[in-house]
Amino acid sequence: MGTWYEYSVFYEGNIDSDYLMDSLDRTFNYESIVSVCREVNGSSASLIETLAIEIANRLMAIAKIGKITVQVTKFNPAFGSVNANVRCSFSVCK
Repeated sequence: MGTWYEYSVFYEGNIDSDYLMDSLDRTFNYESIVSVCREVNGSSASLIETLAIEIANRLMAIAKIGKITVQVTKFNPAFGSVNANVRCSFSVCK
């Protein structure tokens, strides 16, 4: 897509015994988050909104959580301004 993007993923849900065990194999795997973001980043989407929606939907399909919010920031879009960023967020709930 020819520019720099930043992806922020926020997730929340009911705290149960799995999350209180302090064990990586019993919680949402951060590698999965990074992997999905990389896959979607390599897609041919034209809009940052499309990227946010796709990441949120994919992560919700593999997570045991109640809500995911994905924020995508596009750095220095080609609008003639210097140091301007554009950001959007999209949330999915179970």
